[in-house]
Amino acid sequence: MKNRRYIVSKILCLMLVVLLLLTACTKENDEVFNISKDKGRLTARFFDISSGTDTKSGDSMLIKSPDGYTMLIDAGAPECAGQISEYLKKLNVTKIDYLVASHPHIDHIGGFKKIINDFEIGAIYMSELEYPTETFKTTMKAIEDKELDIHYLKQGDTFKFGEQVDAKVYNPSAPIEYYDKYPEGSTQFVNDHSVVLKITYGEVSMLFMGDVYKQKEMELLEQYGDELQANLIKAGHHGSDTSSSKALIETVKPQIAIFTHDSMASLNTYNAYRKRNAIVYITGTDGNILVSTDGKTLKDLAERDRPNDFLD
Repeated sequence: MKNRRYIVSKILCLMLVVLLLLTACTKENDEVFNISKDKGRLTARFFDISSGTDTKSGDSMLIKSPDGYTMLIDAGAPECAGQISEYLKKLNVTKIDYLVASHPHIDHIGGFKKIINDFEIGAIYMSELEYPTETFKTTMKAIEDKELDIHYLKQGDTFKFGEQVDAKVYNPSAPIEYYDKYPEGSTQFVNDHSVVLKITYGEVSMLFMGDVYKQKEMELLEQYGDELQANLIKAGHHGSDTSSSKALIETVKPQIAIFTHDSMASLNTYNAYRKRNAIVYITGTDGNILVSTDGKTLKDLAERDRPNDFLD
């Protein structure tokens, strides 16, 4: 019975992808890359990246403070690094003040080497989690070669993003306790040590969940409760049903949820956010996404128009 439900779920997701492709308008809105209105606003651009293979493309998003500081959170799979570099150049970015690694999986730090080589980097922000893979070693070597400062983030840390934006770290906890035979079978362990970051400008906040799973979400809810409320959420694990528990969604109460995914990870997760009246964007369908705020209200814009919501 469980296998049958799994197969039905996968079929529904495949049907949803087809519907997404049919309903998405091909007209592209280049206003997402228009930086003329950025000054004085906190902006977040969620990049539509594609590995061109069956490999998951991953996360990459550029945050810019009202006073012009830049923060790049993740840089996707290695195959996506060139796309991200071009996006950044299109946005006239020459320096990344804060280069943040949510966690060391390949679809999050795979593009770091190229980004570090292509742009001036202020400092690296990451967890202290060790992950003995070639991608991790390559990333650390690029950081070492450029003699970049590393700020290791842990639960409870706070820092300023520019002069007007506050940032707080909710995960990972410290010290990190590794289990025997690590990193064997470590997918959830590594995901649950993602940096969970909330940035706040005025009355508006954005919560970036990395890839944490539901169990870790519950731990964070027990510790922080309503402090996790945010106007925007970058959904955990690309919108997968491993994450975005009902309790988290009801606590965060987001106006906007972003799924950084090539197509659609979970119809159930999509529906869960829609039932809470959140606007849900999927980078693989809606293209590059721009969300900005003056500290009081949010504005959102997708690169591709979806004439109507196929679930309404």
